[in-house]
Amino acid sequence: MKTIIFRADQSKKTHPGLHIIAGVLSVALGAFIVILGYFSRRKNEGASIIQPSQSPGPPDGSQAKEAQVERTPIATLWKPTTKYIMSIILFVFVLVVIYLARSVIPLVIIGSLIAFVVQPVVVFFQTRLRMKRGLAISLTYFLALLIILLLPLVLIPSVVNVIGLVSGIDFQKLLQDFAVKLTDFSTGIAQIPLMGSALEQLLRPLIESLENVSKNQPVGQLNLDIAYDELVSRLASTLGVLVRAVGALASAGVAIFFSLFISVYLSFDAHKMRSIIPNMLPPAYKDEIEALFGRLGAIWEGFVRGQITLMIIVGFAVWLGASVLGLPQPIFFGFLSGMLEMIPSLGPLLAFIPAVSVALIFGSTHFALNHFTFGLIVAIFYLLVQFFENQFIVPRVLGHAVDLHPLVVLIGALAAGSQFGVLGIFLAAPAIASFREISRYIYAKILEHPPEPPREKSYS
Repeated sequence: MKTIIFRADQSKKTHPGLHIIAGVLSVALGAFIVILGYFSRRKNEGASIIQPSQSPGPPDGSQAKEAQVERTPIATLWKPTTKYIMSIILFVFVLVVIYLARSVIPLVIIGSLIAFVVQPVVVFFQTRLRMKRGLAISLTYFLALLIILLLPLVLIPSVVNVIGLVSGIDFQKLLQDFAVKLTDFSTGIAQIPLMGSALEQLLRPLIESLENVSKNQPVGQLNLDIAYDELVSRLASTLGVLVRAVGALASAGVAIFFSLFISVYLSFDAHKMRSIIPNMLPPAYKDEIEALFGRLGAIWEGFVRGQITLMIIVGFAVWLGASVLGLPQPIFFGFLSGMLEMIPSLGPLLAFIPAVSVALIFGSTHFALNHFTFGLIVAIFYLLVQFFENQFIVPRVLGHAVDLHPLVVLIGALAAGSQFGVLGIFLAAPAIASFREISRYIYAKILEHPPEPPREKSYS
């Protein structure tokens, strides 16, 4: 018993570093044994792999081939279930990426549209003027940027003048004159046998309403004793409006800049991007998918470039006709008519209403005509522009790029506009046409019909 106690006491007197050294040596020894066993196992596995090639005598062709097969790594093939699961995961991942980048997608779309529009100009500079591609693209975008900067300088004075015209209208006197003319008209209608009295009774409530509105007296002199708090509140609200306006202008400027930046990159690298999607396609479906992409590309190229051309033609025609007729501010109405061509079916009507209203109120600046007569002339002019547009300009400019019923385009534009704004209205027609082409392809694959040939592009 004493011996045991003595040994324990002796152990307490040893240096603590000895315990650390002993532990380190134990760990090192264990690691050495593990490493030795690992390398010995690898050596045995290597010997078993190269054993067939070390057989005595020269190997024949079959033995060399088997040895080569054993040395070649074999790729692990996925089962169909694994492929389906990974395809769904990849699809969901793409949807998540699109959702996260949803704020940038409109800029990418606008940049792609700009690249579509300027591509014929780039091709013209390359083919006709023998420019290199980089110089042609740089010159094209310089001209586009110059147009974007000069366009507000031309439009702002006209817009300011139109605002001045509208603000200078005496609406009370206008309502009185309209009530008088409507009264004379109803008196003439009353002379018509059978239905005259009935029509006159229908117009009578409208005439009374106009007379009541026009007889209201203007508000008296405003009290200028404004409290200090109210003045501060009005000043703060005014500054808030200015800040929001400046923020909107800055946001629009940044959007335009990044859209041009994206379109420049697309123009420079378009030839590289064309080979990305075909290389990702399975060989068995490559030809028919490329044909489908060709048809979709023809739809978008034909529509976007044709629509831009149509907007320019209609805007120029309205500006020229309004200048000849003497409609006030013809530049504004030409620009308005061109921009409203983006709205299918309703665009020309929306451009027709303000032009005829201004003609009825202010008359012509060139001819001494009755306002009603001049308004009728302007209305006939807009109807003629719409007629020539539908009969001659649209078939030549747009052709069969979209080939949809106008009612389908109108419903699609209204639905897309409620979700995506002006960009949705403008792109509704090619989006519906693209969906139609994809549906036709899927329907043909279900029924095992032969694939359709690629559609010819409308632009080179």
